[in-house]
Amino acid sequence: MYVRKLRRKIIKKKRIFACCFVFARRFPEIIRVLQLFHLLLKNGLVIAQDELWVL
Repeated sequence: MYVRKLRRKIIKKKRIFACCFVFARRFPEIIRVLQLFHLLLKNGLVIAQDELWVL
């Protein structure tokens, strides 16, 4: 029983990883935007707003 549960967990993780991988391949722009917003939060909103307009 324990082995089966472990296998199910691994399969679920692989599925999630595969979905993320497909998402990443199809939507690189979204990832760039997310990274930009991450930078916004890190470095302060005012500085990065100019970068957003340039991109």
